[in-house]
Order: sequence, then C-alpha cells, then structure tokens
Amino acid sequence: MQDYQFRQNPSAVAEKLHELEDMTIQCMKCGVCQAECPLYQNNFQETSVARGKISLLEFIINGQISRAEEVYPVLDYCVHCGKCRETCSSGVLTDLIFFKAKNILREIHSMSRKEKYALEIAMEKPQVVASLSPVLHAGGAINNALSRVDILQSLKNHLPGSLFRRNVKTPAKKSFTKKYQGWHYAQKETMRVIFYPGCAINYVYDNWGEEITEILNVLGVSVFIPPSGRCCGIPAATMGNLDQYLKNFHKNADEFESAGAEYVITACPTCGYGIGELGESLSGRNPHYKVMDILVFLHDVLGYSQKISIPEKTSLHTPCHYDKNKKGDLQNIVTDFIDSDFVPMEKSGCCGFGGTFNLKNYDVSISIAKEKIEELKEKNVSVLYAPCPGCAMQLHDAAKGTGIKVMHPVSLMNPRR
Repeated sequence: MQDYQFRQNPSAVAEKLHELEDMTIQCMKCGVCQAECPLYQNNFQETSVARGKISLLEFIINGQISRAEEVYPVLDYCVHCGKCRETCSSGVLTDLIFFKAKNILREIHSMSRKEKYALEIAMEKPQVVASLSPVLHAGGAINNALSRVDILQSLKNHLPGSLFRRNVKTPAKKSFTKKYQGWHYAQKETMRVIFYPGCAINYVYDNWGEEITEILNVLGVSVFIPPSGRCCGIPAATMGNLDQYLKNFHKNADEFESAGAEYVITACPTCGYGIGELGESLSGRNPHYKVMDILVFLHDVLGYSQKISIPEKTSLHTPCHYDKNKKGDLQNIVTDFIDSDFVPMEKSGCCGFGGTFNLKNYDVSISIAKEKIEELKEKNVSVLYAPCPGCAMQLHDAAKGTGIKVMHPVSLMNPRR
C-alpha cells in the first residue's frame, strides 16, 4: 500500500468512519461479490468490488492509510447496483456503508463548484430544470439528427465529452409534471394512488407517465401527480451528500402523505428505492404509504388480466433496483400481460448505467450494455422490455443501429389501444 499523507484532519475522518465498523466488520472478504459486480467483471481490479472498497475503509479506520481523500474516487467508481448486497451471504449492507462513507469523506474530498451548483439546481429547484425542457428537447433532436448522417456522426465521435457520442432519446418539450400535475380522477373510482414519475419520466419518458395514468384511470384508479416534480435525491446520495438526499426524501414524503393515498406507484425502480427503502433506512421514518412498481401493482393489487399479443421476439432486462421480493416474478408478470415469442436474457446483470457513473465513465458504462445488446442480436430479439427509464436510456443508446426497440411493457398495455 502506498504511503499517503493526510492533507487535513485525519483523526476526525477515521473516527467518523469508525462508526461504520459494526457494518464493515461483517464482511468476511470471501469474494462472492466479485462474480456479480459488473465493474469487477470489466476490469478485474480489487478496488472495483465491494470487498476491496470495504478493505480500504478499514485501513483508514485502523490508521494504515493517510490521505484518505484519495479513497473517495475508489468508492465513487461504482454503479450502485446493489448486487454485492443482494448476493452477500453475510448480509453486509454495502449500499449503506458506501453512501455513508462517501458522505464522511466529502469533508476532505469536496465537490467541484460545478458539481455543487448542478446538484443544487437539480435537487432544490425542479422548476428551473422544468423550464429548460424546450431547450433540452431541441438539443436532443439536433443530436439525434446529426447521428443519422454518417459523416457528422464521425465528427461527433471526435468532439470532447461523451454526451456528443450518445444515442439519446429526445427529451420532452414540456415536463410530464407540468402537463399532468394534480388529480386525475377515474370515472368509476375504486382506489386512489400517487404516481411518482421521477426525473427521467418527467423530462424524457413522459409517454410512460401518460400511459400509466390512463391505464390506471381506465381500471378505476384515480391518480395524483405531485406538483413539485422533485427529484428522489439519489444523485445527491451517490455524490456523497446525504443531507441533501434526506432533505429531498422528507419533502417528498410530506407531499405524499398530504395526498392521503395508500400507494405511491413508480415506474423507476431506482426512484422507488430512493423514496422508499433507502430513505427509510437512513432516516428511521416509516411512512403510512407503500411504494410499489407499476407492474407489481397492476398484477398483485389490481389483478390485471387483459393479455395482449405481439408478433415480435422479445426479451426482458431486470433493473438492479427492482423490488428484491419481486425480481424473480418479473418475467412471469410481463409474460402474463404480453404474449410474444419471449426469450430470457442470459446476461441478466446490471446494464452499467449507474446514473452519474455513466456521465463520468461513459466508455466503461456503455460497454456493459453493449454486451447485452450483442446477445439479443444473436437471438434475433426485436423488442426489449426495460421497466426502468435509466436502464431504458442506457440500452437505447447501446442498441443504436440494431433495430432493437427498448420500451416499458406498459407502452403496450393500454386497454384503450
């Protein structure tokens, strides 16, 4: 291990990290997490996997590493898929360890001014982000138009920054929340729910929100769209700012509780994790509502049984943050709703997106998704179900030029179609 020197306040950081020792000590260093970690499978570096990251934290706690700020980028090289926690036989709470450790290490590894400003706007001023929708829409449309011209695409590939090289879905002209905020009452109401769109549906996949609202109304469910359009806060947590994350969690919870519905429905598993399990674990708050994915709600609560048929060969990507109690049932739920020539995906792990990870490490991120697309090409799959907007954006990008359509199953399920 390289002999580092602290820049500032080593004992305070080590003391705070020591508070995590009850959790880190549970790691037996068995290495089971290596088999499931998408980043370890990409580079086979010990610092990419949970075991290596926890070891570094223990070295700081035990005084074996100085300059602890250099450990922050190691922790940050993570897609936060949760596979390590999911597969750990010792029950190590890796997600909580890394979120809390990054929050502590931010004391000596600060965000840049640009990062602080961008995070503040995204977390605290959703109305500003919403006002940019027309600009983002125009920029996305131009980017995609350039991508259809070979010589211009070649030029884009040589421009600085990974954003120019992406195959992005054109953002909405107007945010979903601006168009749909408030109550949408069913004619024959049997239940009331809140639909939380999250940022990706709010600004990009607004059609998903429209489909979900209409389907629920047809089925007798009145739907409330929170007017705030507030982010779930997960970007703040992944960037080491748990105070901001918890601020968003509580504001969203207050808004949900004031609406008085039993269920908060999501179509983004990461948002569901952010407004549900993670926030409840970190805050100790136990809201009266249940956070539930739209497909699980349709299947388990409403007993939806209107099956449709499509001629295409299809497959399913299971999002990492999908309800752990329902992951194993997701394929059956989808095939109960949609009859097709379904082919299970063998490369069933993380798509590599990871939110801010994709922005910082695009080449690694997209290479993981392209492995999935290559499998689907070999199997002649033409429709890929991706019930998560982040996964859908990533796989849409990776599928450029293949003819594979990436969509949420609800896009096919509207009874009025």
